[in-house]
Amino acid sequence: MHNGGGMAQDSDIAADFPDDIVAIRKLRLANLVFNEVCEDLELMSRDLALFSEEERRQKQGRYLDVHESYQALREELVEFLRREKVTTDGR
Repeated sequence: MHNGGGMAQDSDIAADFPDDIVAIRKLRLANLVFNEVCEDLELMSRDLALFSEEERRQKQGRYLDVHESYQALREELVEFLRREKVTTDGR
């Protein structure tokens, strides 16, 4: 899902990870794979916002696919942050 267009806005991620935004910004600049995960997460977040309230309530079909992808990307971002914290804290 990487759009190849440089670093995307981090406003969606900042809302979900306000305490980690500085680390996220640094990692996005230093790690291409992490940046792609962030871009994909932002795209999925925007896609989720397009679904109607009824589609969200039903949690099936395309909404379910997008939601599951969003959750997987979010977990990947959390894992990146955890590994980075372990590296910088020396644990």
